Amino acid sequence: MPCSQCYPQDAPLFNPLNSSTYEYLSCTSKQCESFQGRTSCGNGKCTYSVAYQDKSYSEGNLALDTVTLNSTSGQPVALPKTIIGCGNRNNFTFGSEGTGIVGLGGGNDAASSSKINFGTNGVVSGPGVVSTPYIIKGPIAHYFLTLEAASVGNQRIAADGSFGTTEGNIFIDSGAALTYLPQAFNSKLVSAVSSFVNTTPVAEPNGLLDACYNYTPNFKFPVITIHFRDADVKLEPGNTFIGFSRDQRKIACLTFKGIDGAGAIFGNWMQTNFLVGYDTEKRTVSFKPTDCTQK
Repeated sequence: MPCSQCYPQDAPLFNPLNSSTYEYLSCTSKQCESFQGRTSCGNGKCTYSVAYQDKSYSEGNLALDTVTLNSTSGQPVALPKTIIGCGNRNNFTFGSEGTGIVGLGGGNDAASSSKINFGTNGVVSGPGVVSTPYIIKGPIAHYFLTLEAASVGNQRIAADGSFGTTEGNIFIDSGAALTYLPQAFNSKLVSAVSSFVNTTPVAEPNGLLDACYNYTPNFKFPVITIHFRDADVKLEPGNTFIGFSRDQRKIACLTFKGIDGAGAIFGNWMQTNFLVGYDTEKRTVSFKPTDCTQK
């Protein structure tokens, strides 16, 4: 087996022994020394360890290999000597259709999923598009947005001091499923949702989510809007609720939860069915409501 703790994926596992272009990186290589995660040395080979807010992690060898991608011209494009992390121990929260994480942050190494377009094909424009400025900060060069408030129906909840800063107070992450908010702000948001649906929260079966509600066919979903600077992102129920079955009952749980301290994350559940564009020249992130099943 190519890994001691393999991620249960649908696609065949990558075995470096079957790749004629695979090269281990040495501990003294520039790529190993500049890696922004944690590295160490094992038998002269550069090993890495990265962990994410949602408890996903990957440990293995940093290496070089040729990565080949399909292109719009119909001809595959080979990218030789691409730095990859070949994981020996992995745990990810996405489904079995996923096989890893693509690094697209603002640093030398950076995490993402879904379909990706670059250049002019990556421009998000047209009716319904809203854009907000981003700043890059932190050791892993995350894209930080400025969250000014969140609304539940007509009730607007302003971002408070629990975010730690008013400028660039939440980073957008396509790798984390949930949205993580400071406890004080999250409590106000959950309270507003509970008042809107006019029911008492119930416990989530796995104990991972903060608030769930008994679901009935006449359940009234609130309209939740995230107010970034210059951009109001109106969310659909599928962005803010996830369904479970419990004791022959259906429950709807919120896709955001509280965390202690700063480190707020805008997760991928809230980005579902949006085209999300990163303009590295204008330094903005754009959102366009889209039925992604048609793309």
